[in-house]
Amino acid sequence: MFPMVANFTLLIKNDVTFEKFNVHRRNIQDWVSKRFLQTCFYDKDHPEYKYCPIFKFSTIFEEANVSESIFVTGGVIGININWDCDLDWSVKYCNPSYAFRRLDDANAPIAKGFNFRYANYYRVNDSLYRDLIKTYGIRFVINVQGIARKFHILPLTMNIGSGLALLGLAPTICDIIILNLLRYKDIYHRAKFEVITEEREKLAARKESRVKPYSVNAAGEVVVTAKGKKKKTEEISEVAPELSSSQQNC
Repeated sequence: MFPMVANFTLLIKNDVTFEKFNVHRRNIQDWVSKRFLQTCFYDKDHPEYKYCPIFKFSTIFEEANVSESIFVTGGVIGININWDCDLDWSVKYCNPSYAFRRLDDANAPIAKGFNFRYANYYRVNDSLYRDLIKTYGIRFVINVQGIARKFHILPLTMNIGSGLALLGLAPTICDIIILNLLRYKDIYHRAKFEVITEEREKLAARKESRVKPYSVNAAGEVVVTAKGKKKKTEEISEVAPELSSSQQNC
């Protein structure tokens, strides 16, 4: 009889509704015909039979990695139906997937498997009798879960704004960690910051004056520097035509 149990079948009808998107789906597809239901059995590797809602016990046992001992001690098998739908595409692609696993401990030292008791009461010669029957069997627990998603501009803008805010905080956070927590924070501090004193400012000003062959005073006159001496020119265009043209434009 045990091999015959493997050929038993289980028909599962499941309906889900995603109210936010006003989408209703069932695990029996719209294209499924009556003839198809009479002949199909679930097969996860088949392009059409993977949507068949009729499951052989042998297929369930194989997917759940169940041994033949379940026929003797009984057991509990979970059937997970998962709906993962991207509604940016057509709803015809919103189809379920199935997974199977054994929920009870097959190696439990005591009270393993699944069983239940029931009683039959009857009378014989005005005496009440009871037969207590302990039954072993296979219990199926069906768990349905689903998620549907669709593009919306508001979450996109919020995610972009959050990302930009984090990028703006990143340099500040890195500076706090590097300049205060790391072992070589003094080296980083000297490399990042440069202390400018009054003497260094004067030295920088001298170097800048040596590089430029001319300068402009408060009166708008160009002063040409040559060998440490300054000479005033009456015609600005002869010394620095590009500078005079810019001043005239201003």
